Amino acid sequence: MDRQRFYRLVLAGGVALAGLGYGAGAQAQTVRVTSLADYNFPWTGYTTRNLNDNTCAFRNPGTGTYRVTATGSGSGGAFTLSSGGFNLPYQVRWNNRPNTSGMVQLASGVERAFNVFNISTATCGSGLNANLHIRVLGTAMQAVPAGTYTGTVSIRLRP
Repeated sequence: MDRQRFYRLVLAGGVALAGLGYGAGAQAQTVRVTSLADYNFPWTGYTTRNLNDNTCAFRNPGTGTYRVTATGSGSGGAFTLSSGGFNLPYQVRWNNRPNTSGMVQLASGVERAFNVFNISTATCGSGLNANLHIRVLGTAMQAVPAGTYTGTVSIRLRP
């Protein structure tokens, strides 16, 4: 009989913002992401773990597209959590709506464009409008020993 192992996964979220101006006197286009949370949770067993963080992705003006780039803290920007010499891969998905319907999987360092959804204020006073989804596969858990695994995913938004 296979015994369950105990894992503690810590994933900190970092945010980078970009602003762009279009000629003299033009209003600068800016983007902003708020309401991201760090993940810090114990986990026992081998089941796939899905973590969701509804957030606010703002663009001024409040229409058009914004671009998202995610980068992990693993070697070469890989999406991995580390403990000693062991690495536990995870997946990152983004959705331009709250919750998980319509998620798009991101590759580390690769920019993806999303349409702005439901923007009224820079802090999404009308409700959160995007979702960051982190997925750790149970099969990946089976390949590493129990322990505390940590890492950082950085999210960059630009107009």
